[in-house]
Amino acid sequence: EVRIATPERALVDAAAGPHAAALPTLAEALDRGLRHGRVQRRRLLREVATAPRAAARRLGWLAARRGDPLAERLERLVGRSGYVLLDPQGPAALAPRDTQWRVVANIDPEDLAR
Repeated sequence: EVRIATPERALVDAAAGPHAAALPTLAEALDRGLRHGRVQRRRLLREVATAPRAAARRLGWLAARRGDPLAERLERLVGRSGYVLLDPQGPAALAPRDTQWRVVANIDPEDLAR
């Protein structure tokens, strides 16, 4: 049996879990998916709702930086417990905490400019 993931599910899986993608990679996938119409916001929200909260936090932070209306809907899924590294592959020493998105902001937002 073969199960094929939708683009939205693949993006959510890349945003959370033990093999989460580096934030620049996730940002590029989100930007391209939305720009080319491969990722549908409604389906993405449905997938994020059943995923670990890290997905909502990372994708929401990215959407907010881009002024995407998706951010407002994702913010409702963030939760209040703990923090996750914004970039799971980046260093965390001395990184500030973003209380809105519950992430350790261990990346310079300028590094993600489109």
